[in-house]
This record gives sequence, C-alpha cells and structure tokens, in this order.
Amino acid sequence: MYGSYCGSYVPTAATTRFSYNAGVGVRLDVGRGFFRGLVNQQWIQFSDGYGSQAWTQYRIDFGTKF
Repeated sequence: MYGSYCGSYVPTAATTRFSYNAGVGVRLDVGRGFFRGLVNQQWIQFSDGYGSQAWTQYRIDFGTKF
C-alpha cells in the first residue's frame, strides 16, 4: 500500500524472510598478479505462501600484489 493513509493504525509489513547461501572459489597467483573466480548461490525463503527465490553470482577478479 502506497500513498496517504487516514486512520488510527498504520499497516506495516509482516513477511518473515530467511536467507542462506553457499559459494566456492579458486585463486591463481602468477608472479605479482593474481586471478580469482567465484560462484555463489543465495536462497531466500518467504513466509505467508510467497515461496522462495534464488540468485546465482559469478565473479572473476584480477589484480596485483604490492
């Protein structure tokens, strides 16, 4: 509900959420540089019959050590 509300009680959100995740990664050091790859999955469980949702994150990093 968005916008103005006229009354003595203001409604609030009552959805409960639970989140958990898991991930794995590898790192390769090459001289002063490095490469890193990661994969992470996150799940969110909603109450009140909303079900669940999942996201997958893929990540590649590269950098230098000093």
